[in-house]
Amino acid sequence: MSKPKAVIHDLDGALCDTSSVVHFVDKTHKDFTRKDLDAFHRGSMDCPPNQFLTEEWLKAKNDGVKCIVLTGRPEKWRRETTWWLMRNGFYADHHIHRMDGDKRPAYVVKEEVLLELQEHYEIVYAYDDDPRVIAMYERNEIPHYQVPGWPLLNGAPILPATEEKDDGEAMGLVAA
Repeated sequence: MSKPKAVIHDLDGALCDTSSVVHFVDKTHKDFTRKDLDAFHRGSMDCPPNQFLTEEWLKAKNDGVKCIVLTGRPEKWRRETTWWLMRNGFYADHHIHRMDGDKRPAYVVKEEVLLELQEHYEIVYAYDDDPRVIAMYERNEIPHYQVPGWPLLNGAPILPATEEKDDGEAMGLVAA
């Protein structure tokens, strides 16, 4: 028996257009004062959905493909995240957060989840803005789309200063 098809959607910077709150986490932003993930996540509740990804979500749903939200947000933000998803018409078949206190890089957490999901689904596509997550999808031969908007400095992606301090997709960012 074949597995159901599924698409993985990242949340912050992908489904959720966080451009209006990125100054809470992007050190290169002109309005950055200090890294504040809680302010970023609270502020994202008022952010609009990404129109392109909204259309892609609807196409997948109309084609009978399962839609999975895989976010680097900690579990403590589940209620607010569920509210945002439902308010914007994203009724996910699965909605997966990182565990509270998990400080590993998003690409490590997401790869673990991907391998578990592949036991139950044929993952046909993935959307994310983090270049390291995109590289992970490439290694796992998952078709993908890198959502524009990841911070750049001199044309290079801005990445976390240390892997150990990656406590979500919205990170304190430094030049790579």
